[in-house]
Amino acid sequence: MSRSRLLVAAFCLLAVLGACSSGDGSADDAGEGAGTRGLDGADPEDEAGSARVPVAALALSAMVGDVERYWTEAAPEAGLDAYTPVAAERIVAVSDLDDGLDVRCDGEPILSQDAADNAFVAPCEEGITVVFDDVGLFPQLARRFGDVGAVTTVAHEWGHVIQAQLAGGADELASLVAEQQADCFAGSYTAWARDRDLAPFDTPAGLDLAVGATIESRDEVGSAPDDEEAHGSGFDRVRAFQEGFDRGAAYCATFPDLPLPITQMEFGSGEDEDSGGNLELDEAIEALGQDAADYFAALAPSVGAPEVDEGGLEDVYDRFGDNAVGLELGLAWAGEAQAAAGETTEGDGPLLQRACLVGAWLGEDLEAGDEADLALSAGDLDEAILALSQHGAVRSTPGLVFEAVASLRLGVTEGLVACRFPA
Repeated sequence: MSRSRLLVAAFCLLAVLGACSSGDGSADDAGEGAGTRGLDGADPEDEAGSARVPVAALALSAMVGDVERYWTEAAPEAGLDAYTPVAAERIVAVSDLDDGLDVRCDGEPILSQDAADNAFVAPCEEGITVVFDDVGLFPQLARRFGDVGAVTTVAHEWGHVIQAQLAGGADELASLVAEQQADCFAGSYTAWARDRDLAPFDTPAGLDLAVGATIESRDEVGSAPDDEEAHGSGFDRVRAFQEGFDRGAAYCATFPDLPLPITQMEFGSGEDEDSGGNLELDEAIEALGQDAADYFAALAPSVGAPEVDEGGLEDVYDRFGDNAVGLELGLAWAGEAQAAAGETTEGDGPLLQRACLVGAWLGEDLEAGDEADLALSAGDLDEAILALSQHGAVRSTPGLVFEAVASLRLGVTEGLVACRFPA
């Protein structure tokens, strides 16, 4: 959160794993962030010193086989006459490179360090090449997200394979568009796999973990969206993934022509970056509480102030940042607004509406910009997703994290109309 007189912004929350790809064949650099808990609830620092054991080649082969089967069917939706499978010898694991496998791109050898803690696609003259770190990246993802982490990464990389096979390839796309289109294609694959009961999306919990795996590979908070290697904020990458899930590959194919609703922003000043971006806890509670009170009183004039556990607010603040406080306060005020409007507050449906209402409130602050007394700043929407994903009521039902994040997202991007309040 930022206040116009205080010049503060939100701070980096997750250690970025770099599970994204680069259209030019170079491995992406993993950003550095604070080691806080992610959507899986795991602490990355607990993994320090864990054994580096390669993911089984058979498992990787199965993942690739499912994704290639999808694209054999879906290629026309993306604008391809037909999908051309990637040659088996051009699907390369770091463990193979460590064992001495000689794979070249434009005549130059691909080295294991090129893909350390990463994955990428390269349109080499020898053929489209996909490289995965099965020694560092995939085991780390597996510890946090099970098979979902690797499968989501494979699906994302195959989005870049599709881009490489399209006329003009990915070179004509800005990095942010190329990466989020690949996220969108990954989401479209996930919906296809879910409809066919393919693991790991044959259970609702798999969708929850897909959100976590997607946000994990975000840019470092405060990165410029127009950077030549930009991939997107966690909120924007999850948005693209869920749009692909909801609307399919044909919609993803239109990304280059769409005005994407990019929310990623830089820090407002050096002071923002140096401060870590958080309001002090007491100030966050006061400022966000008043802002929420004003917003929800306008929606339901008879709304009463909610009772809020300040100890709980301190906990989410410490784990995720100042807008996690905003998320919790917003949910509480949204519940009071539902009650004031005579609506039920019990059950998953009302909970999803509350998430949407919080998104609409945050979206209004986002639109207000720096001129407002209180405005969103770099990383705030990521904090909201992370706090929502750990909210007790949301975590109680498998699959509800995915739905709640989608509801929050729609509130931010489409406004109050998306929330159907009052019903």
